[in-house]
Amino acid sequence: MFTEWRKKLFEEISGRQAFRYAERIAQFHRIQASVGYREAANAAVRLLRRDGVEAEIVSYPAQAGERLLAHRSFQEWHCHHAELWLEGEERIRLARFEEEEISLVQRSVATPAEGVHTELVVIENAEDPMSYEGVDLKGKIALVRGNQFLINDLAVEEHGAIGLIFDNLNEYPPIRTRLDMPDAIQYTSFWWLGEERKAFGFAVSPRVGEQLRLRNQKGTVKLSAKVDAELSDGSFENIEFFIPGKKEKEVLLVSHLCHPYPGGQDNASGPGTLMETMRTMNRLIKEGHLPQPDLGIRFLMMPEMTGTYAYFVQYPERRHKTIAALNLDMVGADQKTGGGPLCIEQPPMATPSFVDRFAFQLVKAVVKNTSNFTGTSSYSTVHYQKTRFSGGSDHYIISDPTIGIPCPMFIQWPDKHYHTTEDSISHLDEKLMSHVALTTALYAYGLANGSEVEWKELLTKDIGSRYGELVEQLETTPQSFVEQEKDN
Repeated sequence: MFTEWRKKLFEEISGRQAFRYAERIAQFHRIQASVGYREAANAAVRLLRRDGVEAEIVSYPAQAGERLLAHRSFQEWHCHHAELWLEGEERIRLARFEEEEISLVQRSVATPAEGVHTELVVIENAEDPMSYEGVDLKGKIALVRGNQFLINDLAVEEHGAIGLIFDNLNEYPPIRTRLDMPDAIQYTSFWWLGEERKAFGFAVSPRVGEQLRLRNQKGTVKLSAKVDAELSDGSFENIEFFIPGKKEKEVLLVSHLCHPYPGGQDNASGPGTLMETMRTMNRLIKEGHLPQPDLGIRFLMMPEMTGTYAYFVQYPERRHKTIAALNLDMVGADQKTGGGPLCIEQPPMATPSFVDRFAFQLVKAVVKNTSNFTGTSSYSTVHYQKTRFSGGSDHYIISDPTIGIPCPMFIQWPDKHYHTTEDSISHLDEKLMSHVALTTALYAYGLANGSEVEWKELLTKDIGSRYGELVEQLETTPQSFVEQEKDN
């Protein structure tokens, strides 16, 4: 049956269509609980309905003080205008929100209407409290590098800075170092949760950051900044679609829709691929090319983490109805231009299941695309890897024992352009997106309609690797952990 399903799904699924969905999503600046995210969600629903998928938007309140399970909610944010200037004989514009949204630290608060004019102070090792000793920051803007939450506590709350400039560029060797991308600007965001002292911030590239440091060594650096933005109670939106089964149980497929412009790989690629999976499965089942599955198949696109928490608050009964899930996060980058291997990440050991191995076997079969010269061995030119649980996306919520739904994740990691202005749809690979869409459809339909015999047939192919993996995991277990266990 898997062979028959695969043929029909393969014929219908279009990597080009998945790319076009992603292309449309990526036009919007999709910060959680913002106008841009809402516009992206509405655009996605319009496209789906055009293609015969009756998806719906479900809204949730975005306001400070609210809790969604273990998650603290936050207010909606909207920025009208922001810019940062280097003052002097020749004024140099360092950042403007309208031309590069990532150049503003997201959720920055407003300056006075007339803006601010002040000095730059460079703080090296800005996460270290000792770096601020003897430094006058009151009413000034600090150039810093590091964790924005720690630095806001130190520079703004404790030492009176009115604003921050970050020249962060996280390194992910061997794919990315600061020297590889000197002109990229890294996405940075505040997440205001309470009564903390709020500030504005800007983000600049490593090259501009070094230029500012050099200027500061030569003398006083004058800056002007203006931010017109507000935080207010508002809403955020999930997109849902459901293919009903013959029984009450269901399979859940998720992908987060948020992240700043351009956000091609992270994460227009995930929802774009999921939308094509949605369109394909809905059409084939509706037209009778695939039979109605025994279990329902539910699709969810949402702001990362926040929307998943809200979903389970809104529908607690679905926890027990959902037998398995799958999370698509960054699944379309061209591996020749910076996209990392396609990782099939298993759920945590606290939620044991066979579904990650099922997913891996499907990936292995789907991406096999070539052979040796005489055809005696076949294999894939796609780089893929099964990995242990790491977290960092919606699958960690879904797989947590308090929810209890086994949920692997498909993700390419590391990614050269991750969370920067370089994360353009020009780096997406339509073929890889079609591979992931086909695998996702087979995963969902196989769990929803496959027989136990068919699953076992697939999994027996994986038995031989289990012993080798166990040995490898034991060899890589930190020695300190082993010694601690011995002591206990």
